This record gives sequence, C-alpha cells and structure tokens, in this order.
Amino acid sequence: MRIQFIAHNGQLYGANQVLLTLIKGLIGKGHDISVLLPTKKGLAEILKKENINYTVIPCFPQFMYIKLMPQYLIYPLLVMLNIIVFPYIIYKINKFKPDIIYSNTSAENIGIWAAKILKIKHISHVHEFMSLDHKALFWGTRKCKEKYLEKSDAVIFVSASVMKHVFSIFPKTNYTVIANGLEIPNVNIKDKHLSKIINFGIIGVFSPGKRQHMAVEYFNDIILPYYPQAKLHLIGDKKGAYKKHLLKIVENLNLKDNIIFHGFIHDTNKIYDEIDILLVFSEAEAFGLVTIEAMLRGVPVIGYDNAGTTALVTSGETGYLFSDKDNFSIALSELLSNDNYNNIRQKALSYAQNTFSKETYYNNIEEFIAKIINE
Repeated sequence: MRIQFIAHNGQLYGANQVLLTLIKGLIGKGHDISVLLPTKKGLAEILKKENINYTVIPCFPQFMYIKLMPQYLIYPLLVMLNIIVFPYIIYKINKFKPDIIYSNTSAENIGIWAAKILKIKHISHVHEFMSLDHKALFWGTRKCKEKYLEKSDAVIFVSASVMKHVFSIFPKTNYTVIANGLEIPNVNIKDKHLSKIINFGIIGVFSPGKRQHMAVEYFNDIILPYYPQAKLHLIGDKKGAYKKHLLKIVENLNLKDNIIFHGFIHDTNKIYDEIDILLVFSEAEAFGLVTIEAMLRGVPVIGYDNAGTTALVTSGETGYLFSDKDNFSIALSELLSNDNYNNIRQKALSYAQNTFSKETYYNNIEEFIAKIINE
C-alpha cells in the first residue's frame, strides 16, 4: 500500500510519537510511506535521520478548531496561509500517488479536502477529545464536527471514551477503536523497597487540563505530612501563564526543596528511572500514553478516575484510581501497604505487555487500512 500521512504538527508529543511507531512498523512490512508536516522541527528531524520520505509545507492543519488564546488573533492569517499553500499540498500528494490519505489527529481538516479533490480514500485518526483536553472548539456545533468527520471514508478512535464524546450516536462512516501501541522495553522488574524519599512524578506539557497544580496541592496536603522527604518531579514544560502559576504555588507553599522542575526529558527510560509512582491528574485523558509507559517499566500509577485513564487502570489490580482527596489518600495508603507496591508493579507490567505492543498496534492499523482501500 502507498499511504500519505498528514501530521497535525511537528512536535514530539504523544500522538506524533505513536504516529512515528506506526510509520516505522508499516515501512518494515513493505508499505510505501510519505509524511506531510507543517514544520521542520521535531518529527521532521527524526524522519530525516530514519531516511523516511517526508515533505514540509508550512500550514495550519487544525484550522477548523478555535482556541480562546492570544495566539489566535492571527487566525485569519493562518487560514490565508492554508489557502495559499493548499494547491501545493495537492500537487505533492498527487505526485506520491497514494492509495489513501491518513490524517493524524486534527490534521483531518486538510486531509479530507485533499482526498475529495484527488478522489482517493481518507482515514481520520482521532487521538484527542479536543474540546475537553485542549479547550479547542470545532467550528459550529458538535453536530458539525460529526458531519465533517463522516466525510472521511473511515475513522480510527484511540479509545471508546473519545468515540463516545465525538459522536452522539455511532458514526455512519466505517470506524474502529484501536488502542495505541508502544515499544516494549526489555526490563526485568525486581522487588523494590521504598525508602523515606519516595519519588512521585507527573509527566506532560504544562496545561490546566493536565492539572499539575492539583498534583502539587495533593502532594502538599496528603503526601508530605506522612512522607516529609518525598519528592515530586514535574517532567514537561510550556512557557506561559500556567507555568508561572505553578511556580508561584510552589513558592507560596515553600516546596522548592520537594518539587523539582525537570523540563522535557526525551529519554523515556530515564524518566521512569527517576520516579517510584506516577501521578495522572488529567481531567480528560484521551488515552494516557504515559500511563502505559509507566506500567511497562514497573512504575505504579495513581490516576484520576475519568475517560482514558479509567479504561487503562483497574483500581487495586494494575494501579489505583481516585476522584477526590479522600480517594487519593486511600489509594496511596493501599499502594504502599505491605508487599502491595510490588504486586501492583508486576500485574501492571504483565497487562501492558500483553495489550499494548507496537506489533499489535500497527498490525491492527494495517488490516483496517487495507479493508478501507479495498471496499
């Protein structure tokens, strides 16, 4: 198969990390791949190193989503940019002669139109809630988004919770739910005996939706009274008002010795070597890539009981879920009681290894793409 991928941005966050895994898997199975990107940084640099065919065309793929942010004051200029470069996008895609166009996340805004013009099949891969996790609103109502996505020949959802949020009823187009797949690290987990210095971690771009501020609050109110030498590692970054807010909270609570701002760490193994317990406070996690990454490295997860996190964690078996401070306190106490910490680690590792391998992921995607092309 010849597959034209369109990425929604060039950043190496979750959706594009999974896209890279998929591309490598499909190339390994003999398929011809081309990738269209809006920027030269991040993903493009990796594709260049891997000698994977890609084209950078400056554009704004998510133009049908609006955020209430100062940056969107230049929104009309971004739309105009799309209009100017769209003929070139069509030219480059047509030159590749794909059997199908595959739009990643919000890139379907460009991909669907290109597919209609070139009269080829199109797949939308929906990784995010958008309105819940990124506060990005689609033009018009929810029905408008449903009708637009149904112009795609098929839709892949990262989780059932995302599908139910996007569509009020089952979509009229072909659809499937395929969980993300990851590289399974070669780890041998031995029993771990925690010291008084327990390292907690929260991972992700700084965002109100990720609720790092709540993690800091819970750390101060619930963890430190029992474990005064504990550390909270904030792994991720994003300049702006929310980061300033986080820094101010840490300063006001006098937690500079207990809370460590690492910025982005691109070595996944190094991240989880630093922490004993992963905290997931996201209000609406579409899938929860970091949850699976942690499980695959024997790091137990305490996650907010909602959406994608709920689907991944069986509380008391493969991790713990919470909905408020009382639940969190109980979860922490149970996790750290007797030998339960190591039991949870082993169960989580086994579950993740059996469910979220990259081979299962790209085999499922490959089968679905072939089905849509041949219909």
